[in-house]
Amino acid sequence: MKQSLLANNIWTLRTAFGETQLDLALALGLNSSNTISNYESGSRKPNNEIIRKLSKRYNITEYELCNTDLSDYLEMKNLLHSDLGYFEKNSKETLLSIYPVFYNKESKENEVFLGAYNRHCEIISKMSGDLNDVYKDELYFEIDEIYYNLFLENNDYISLANSIGIQCLYEFNEIFEERFLLNKDIEMLPSNPKYKDVYLRNNLDGNDEELKKMKAYKDLDLDIELLMECKEFKDLSYYYIALRYIYGIADDNLTFEMSGLIGRTMMDAFAKAGNKYALMYLKLLNKLIKKA
Repeated sequence: MKQSLLANNIWTLRTAFGETQLDLALALGLNSSNTISNYESGSRKPNNEIIRKLSKRYNITEYELCNTDLSDYLEMKNLLHSDLGYFEKNSKETLLSIYPVFYNKESKENEVFLGAYNRHCEIISKMSGDLNDVYKDELYFEIDEIYYNLFLENNDYISLANSIGIQCLYEFNEIFEERFLLNKDIEMLPSNPKYKDVYLRNNLDGNDEELKKMKAYKDLDLDIELLMECKEFKDLSYYYIALRYIYGIADDNLTFEMSGLIGRTMMDAFAKAGNKYALMYLKLLNKLIKKA
């Protein structure tokens, strides 16, 4: 464990959560803010019990607290929570940029594809107005199934790209809409297993047996791997991987903030490599920062 790293992380986390040294000291069962000051200066090392309490308080692992540089945590915490609200409330054009819907001349001549495409765009139109309009909407599942069947039948990667897009759009809407987060009623579970997985991973206690079962579903990860096989959509595949980390949706055991940090690092790297979707996302995010 690097003492200077731990000291900086304690300061970063305390600041990110808007606590004074006295606030944190009292929360940890300590009598004086001087102890926290000593932890943050590196002149005193917290014992294992204090490290455990710090990790629990800030919802990160002990390893992350002691061995990961969290110097960007404060900035990222603010960005992650603010850009969610911005993207949720923004226009149809913004949502289409973040979750692009694809077609070509041949696909638009297919009536089945065209029906799914039009309904897909309808969902985005509703989201740009009132998110409540699309809550519990089975339309997501129907569109996903149509796209995926078209991919299987015709090896149509445009349909696969749209299938992944509608799944990511569903994740975004369901996980970050406030009333969904507050709704713990098991009777409200979505019917489709891959969407049940998203709900359970974000809404039930980790010891729940049903949660453990649903974690076995990794359909979206596999879909993205399939999309990588198509050169035309390789950049889109990497973009969606980063985006899912940014919003804490990736299938892993990371905290929301740590997942976001990884996702932003990935998105920055993809943008530097010329990924047009990553570049577009960061451009939108920069607009948000300027408005803040």
